[in-house]
Amino acid sequence: MSLIALKDSLGSDFVERVHAFFSENGPLSKAKNFEFRPQQQEMAAAVATALEEERHLVVEAGTGVGKSLAYLTPAILLAIEQHKRQSSRLTRLIFKSSFFTKTSPF
Repeated sequence: MSLIALKDSLGSDFVERVHAFFSENGPLSKAKNFEFRPQQQEMAAAVATALEEERHLVVEAGTGVGKSLAYLTPAILLAIEQHKRQSSRLTRLIFKSSFFTKTSPF
């Protein structure tokens, strides 16, 4: 997996919480199909940093990393914390089906 950021990372409490959420003992680990994926955790923290700093982020990751959950979770958490809306779009039916039957822990 490679991450390309347009700005240096500053780090924060929000980023640390997202990192912990995806940890081996974090809240996500309570899901029945949870599998700790360090690349997913790294991606989620990078997404959290980019959202917090209001900058772009380009991520390339292989199959099985858990990209959907890694970018959706930080966006949803930030939206909840800031009382703002978050919008995401999955355009391919196969991705929608896969996300809701395999990826989503809920």
